Amino acid sequence: MAASAAPGVDACGSELHVVVASTATMKVAAVQKLFEGRHARVEGVKAASGVNDQPFGQEETVRGALNRLAKARISVPGASFYVAMENGIFEVGGDASGISAGDSLSMCFDLAWVAIEDSKGQRSLAHSAGVEMPPAAVAVAKESNFSATAGGEVARRANEELKSAEVVDPQDPHRHLTNGRCPREDLLLGALRVALGQLE
Repeated sequence: MAASAAPGVDACGSELHVVVASTATMKVAAVQKLFEGRHARVEGVKAASGVNDQPFGQEETVRGALNRLAKARISVPGASFYVAMENGIFEVGGDASGISAGDSLSMCFDLAWVAIEDSKGQRSLAHSAGVEMPPAAVAVAKESNFSATAGGEVARRANEELKSAEVVDPQDPHRHLTNGRCPREDLLLGALRVALGQLE
């Protein structure tokens, strides 16, 4: 009796081809970990988000992820899976923790939306846990009309003013802001596991 295909391998036992809609080392590494132990080849390709360098709000961030996904699919047709990730800033207002919209105490969090699509066109989305961003860093992003990122400002201040012993990566301020407990790659991987689990 023929054995059933293992997770991450198609029915014919062929290698899975996984295309990541980014060439960023951190994003490609997160997807490699997602398919670790499976017969899969992970490839990163350039895919523009079509949104601001610093997405703000849920709609823009999700749109950025889906734009990347669509461009990766066009760039490399016929893959087993396409994976896209986009981080954005989300403002907490309303009734959350008694904070009113526009209140000077309102809080902003950085989190990622991830999207995974299989060869049949079935798609799943999920988001990561959020990390609170300092108000001053978010203000810089807003003042630049979102051409500068809050994470980049966090890294600049940490590296120039705090004179951190370890250089803070502007692509991974999450590690610095969580005292090393939650690197961005780990946050992305958590969301990716949710999205893939819902798709399988």
